[in-house]
Amino acid sequence: MITGLGPTSEGSVEAVLAGLRPAGWHLLRHPRLGAAQLDHVVLGPGGVFLVVVRGGGGRVRPEWADEARALAAMVARLTRRAVTPLVVLQRAGEWSEARRFHGVDVVPVSGLGRHLVASGRSLAPTDVAALREALRVALAA
Repeated sequence: MITGLGPTSEGSVEAVLAGLRPAGWHLLRHPRLGAAQLDHVVLGPGGVFLVVVRGGGGRVRPEWADEARALAAMVARLTRRAVTPLVVLQRAGEWSEARRFHGVDVVPVSGLGRHLVASGRSLAPTDVAALREALRVALAA
């Protein structure tokens, strides 16, 4: 269990991704995949990420990591590409870097941009555009 999470909100996934848009990052907000309502799918030069957003509230729960992994696997089957699961915390207290927990990275929203950019470059801009359109249609986003 990760503890030491504070009560202060640090922004939003939408705000972080708006700042990364000029670098080729895109956000699909609350898309549906069958009966599942996803929080976010993020795609850009560093790949495809399934983002589960949680408040934090004092501890990180293992079921959040399980949910992120399961949903990422569903999106991976759809895209036929690797999809990285992330749990993003809106309140993460004094820490700002990603921490590995139950097989997924848990990232405070304040560190999300750095985490995505640090993922490197695995997709060309044309791949990002094609994936974005395919996901937009497939996920009814």
